[in-house]
Amino acid sequence: MLKIQVTNGEGSNIIDHFEYVPPGSMALDLVSTDGDINWRPALFIKTDSSMHGSFGSNPQITIRVAAFALNDVYLFCLMVKVGRNSYFESWLNYHAEGGIGKDFFEGLASHLYIPVVFLDEGTSISAAYEVKNSIRYGFKDYVKALANVKPWTMAEFDGAKAIAMNILPPLPEMWGMYAKPPSLKIGLEVTLGN
Repeated sequence: MLKIQVTNGEGSNIIDHFEYVPPGSMALDLVSTDGDINWRPALFIKTDSSMHGSFGSNPQITIRVAAFALNDVYLFCLMVKVGRNSYFESWLNYHAEGGIGKDFFEGLASHLYIPVVFLDEGTSISAAYEVKNSIRYGFKDYVKALANVKPWTMAEFDGAKAIAMNILPPLPEMWGMYAKPPSLKIGLEVTLGN
């Protein structure tokens, strides 16, 4: 099993957060797999016994990203497929408070493998894998492009995400639409009037 160390900010870490979320939830955090020397993004997925049982002992895990621009806010939906039909998502905000969004983007642009950590119904790690980072080159482009974009606030990000969630297809359909990381120039762009 992959050995990881998670960040501790303000007395808690990502695993503590998962105590309060339902199975099927996914989030990112920075982890170290080499004793606190290098930190990189990892995906955490909360499962229940039926989900984890359906994955098998060595599940196929693939990662994709969908990029959208909505009212000058760029949204990135990080999607994970486990096995044949289990889909998970987490939304990335490049301008997240404290610079963590930029850290995630730079990490996704530079690391060859991404740890994927499955948690059980509580907060225990039930399995952890390293998955080939198939979205790395897309994130290299995103980091370059976003360096020159006017920052948005968390409230603007949340508003744009809420709108996107109402107009986007279900996750399995979105998965099929984004086999490769989209260019920011060809992603869905919608501008709404005031």
